[in-house]
Amino acid sequence: MKKHTPSVTAELVAMIRAVAVQFQLLKRIFDDRFAVYFCGVRTFPAHCVNRLISLFDPSLTRFSFTMTRVGVLCALVRHRFIEDSMKKILDSGVIQVVLLGAGYDTKSLRAVNKKVRFFELDYPATQQRKRAIIHKRNFIPGNTTYIPCYLSITFPSELIIGKGLDSTLPVLVIAEGLLSYLTRARIRDLFCDMQKLSNDVHVIFDYRHPPCSSAHSVKKWYDDFRRKGETYLSQLDSSEMDMVLDQAAFSTVSADDLHGLALRYGLTIDASGLRGASEVRVARYSGGSSKGAVNG
Repeated sequence: MKKHTPSVTAELVAMIRAVAVQFQLLKRIFDDRFAVYFCGVRTFPAHCVNRLISLFDPSLTRFSFTMTRVGVLCALVRHRFIEDSMKKILDSGVIQVVLLGAGYDTKSLRAVNKKVRFFELDYPATQQRKRAIIHKRNFIPGNTTYIPCYLSITFPSELIIGKGLDSTLPVLVIAEGLLSYLTRARIRDLFCDMQKLSNDVHVIFDYRHPPCSSAHSVKKWYDDFRRKGETYLSQLDSSEMDMVLDQAAFSTVSADDLHGLALRYGLTIDASGLRGASEVRVARYSGGSSKGAVNG
């Protein structure tokens, strides 16, 4: 990520959610009325083009660009699955949600249950821009604590504990679109650090698999973000992620391929070339002895 510059990928994801509202097909997957306010000058041209397309093809049947397919999977299908999974966990009684690398996520703005407390951790420049937009639009949620930080070097527990999080209660941690920007060792250490938040920690996260030779669109996506200064640092297969979780004493509750989720949600855009490119998991730590204590 470029120093002192808000994340361009976070803005792109918000732009795709904003555009989705214009398409009948995509709005059915995810409808985020707040997303449009986080589009900026870097994504405005793409936003305008997609708005124009929506006027002629609201069902998105004729226009299916390669990068649109990738964006839909990463920004909409992934978001929908995380929201569905979060709802199930909140329905079980969890009222504390930690968003790692929150970007322009609008969960706290759309929260129905006002008892739920959100803790948003993100890169300072991105969070500063988000908070400025929220204040300007008077969307200020009273149930959110904003914590600027560098997740590549800072442990969340050191920042959250003492700022309202109750470690005697269960916690849900969501890391959406984050882990690929961290090294494998750092990912392991973050999971180990989550043990300090509570004896009952639920985690929803996604991560990238190494691109196969046939996944040209995935490689193009990776290269494009690298040119924007946001290079992926880790790509793990399923067995490697199993090992990371095991080292941190987490057990997998569910694991789903993004392409498979797209089919589950009835997405008709042909994204077969993205099969096996990315996975979303739900995992849980339920106390007990720690297998992977964080050094230092």
